[in-house]
Amino acid sequence: MSLRLRPRFDIEFGGTPDEAMEVMREALNCVECGILGHRYTYQYELRVPREERHFWSPFLNLLIQEDNGKTHLRGKFGPNANVWTMFVAAYTVLGITAFVGLIVASSQWSIQQAPTGLIVTAVCTVLAIIVYIAGKFGESLAMNHIHRILRFVESAYDVPIAIEMN
Repeated sequence: MSLRLRPRFDIEFGGTPDEAMEVMREALNCVECGILGHRYTYQYELRVPREERHFWSPFLNLLIQEDNGKTHLRGKFGPNANVWTMFVAAYTVLGITAFVGLIVASSQWSIQQAPTGLIVTAVCTVLAIIVYIAGKFGESLAMNHIHRILRFVESAYDVPIAIEMN
């Protein structure tokens, strides 16, 4: 298992950023490809069609940048906003609760009581691990969509792409 939350890639494109944007615009005209995209300034957001999406379906943020005279296509996969918000909220609540447990345990220790506040910290740690595993499970459910979007980008730019997972 990797610790990276958002798989990514970085490839070099032989043309200008404008040409790279045009290539993707033309590729998105292919209805039977089954990928939807929204264009922003030198950026695309690619997804599978709404009727095929599920809770764990990802999107690809494809950023087209010029760096040292070369055009780079930098892709980063991410979850839907509701999934991302759920995980951030869960980690925040668990982190704050674990911290409070440590403070209580420290106070108990200083007045020579059993540091039962450590139980709260331990439970929060276990729950954070469970949340992480749930995220990895969701990522595995999203892998078919990740590979589908990745194949679409590979065929559009005619270049093999290896995603970084660690």
